[in-house]
Amino acid sequence: MKDGSAIHAKQLVRSMLESLVVDGQDGNGNLWNGIWFDGVDQVVYRSMEARAQADAVRVNGIAGKGNPKADLFLQSGKISFSDVGLRVGGAFGGLYADALNIIANGRGVVIDNSLADEANRELFFGPLVAIDSTKRGAAVTLEDAKAGPASWTQFTGSWVASEATDGVLVAQGVRSTLVVQGGSIFNFKRDGIRNESQNASVFVSQTIFRFNKGRGINNQSKVLDVSASGVVFQHNELGNVEGKVKQ
Repeated sequence: MKDGSAIHAKQLVRSMLESLVVDGQDGNGNLWNGIWFDGVDQVVYRSMEARAQADAVRVNGIAGKGNPKADLFLQSGKISFSDVGLRVGGAFGGLYADALNIIANGRGVVIDNSLADEANRELFFGPLVAIDSTKRGAAVTLEDAKAGPASWTQFTGSWVASEATDGVLVAQGVRSTLVVQGGSIFNFKRDGIRNESQNASVFVSQTIFRFNKGRGINNQSKVLDVSASGVVFQHNELGNVEGKVKQ
């Protein structure tokens, strides 16, 4: 494939997909995008595996009031060997991901507005999510320029590890809220968490930052603090923190 998606679930509602492999790690890697959840409501996708040249799993709502744009449960599976493992591309809230191995992708998770011109809302990643072995860029990239302070991305106990640039990158122009509770972010070529936005709110607690070649937490904002409480730092080569980090 040179374009398109293997499965385009458009306005799929109140449904469950189970044991569905979209190419997967034993496939030939010829799909362009794997599975696309486009304007869904109350959908479960579990016991799954996905792989593609571009996005393995892509998610968005349909912009505008009253359209389907909420509640997707991604559970128990593997997302691997793709340019982007999971893309949340706009106008979506109520994403619940857990028991997922997002591994060996170009970028693990990307949150942006490339699929729908509207802010994402609430996105939750649970304690059994591993985002590992990212090949380029950050393991997690927040670049949703439409989102405001009420937009919420939360990692609770997740494992984020790689040799790529950053663990979690909050890009310039982002105004949403990032919450990281527990888990470990380690072994990155640059920083564990890097905030490049002057307007994002970043809250970190009970998280371990280990063996990053840059900083554990690097806040480039001249305006807002990164709030860090109960954080453990070990062997970050350039130091534990840089910038306005309130501990």
